Amino acid sequence: MRRGISAAVLIGAAVLILGGCAKAFKPEAQASLKPGMSKAEVQTTMGKPVATETKGTTEVWMYDRHDPISSRFERVELRFENGVYKDRTKSSPPN
Repeated sequence: MRRGISAAVLIGAAVLILGGCAKAFKPEAQASLKPGMSKAEVQTTMGKPVATETKGTTEVWMYDRHDPISSRFERVELRFENGVYKDRTKSSPPN
């Protein structure tokens, strides 16, 4: 019985870890973004944003990524105006 519980815990932890990795955007996905893309096209390319913010007619989608090799975090913010992708900025979020 105890062995079954341990295996279930390990499997559950692996699913959570791998599931968390799946939400991170792939750096090469950014290169395929083109101004004028619809929100649906951007979401298909980048996945669901971790956060969004709206200011007037401008909407910002935020994506976070952790590089396990360099241990650096990267935030990409995609800007939409009137529902159309305009541009992006990158930054390193504070620790």
